[in-house]
Amino acid sequence: MKESMVTELQGLVARARADETFANAIISDEGAAKREAKRILPDTPVYWLVVGSLGAAVMVSLLGAIVLMWNGNVTEAPDILIATASGAVGALAGILNRT
Repeated sequence: MKESMVTELQGLVARARADETFANAIISDEGAAKREAKRILPDTPVYWLVVGSLGAAVMVSLLGAIVLMWNGNVTEAPDILIATASGAVGALAGILNRT
């Protein structure tokens, strides 16, 4: 039987339920599930650099809006901060959700 590549954790669970040999291989080898999960999300420096940069963009935007409002300089957050945070959150969701 040709092995299909699992692309998401739900697929891993479904394959384990459907294929008893695969399920037994995961149960007998403690690191098999971890290796299978690592194949789903890449573990490369570029991937983590992008995820970290997008996360930093969200945090800087939120902190900038909080500081501006805390000082009393503005009454509502500037649109550029809202747009940057929204775009970064959307990009993070797209990268981390591999479906």
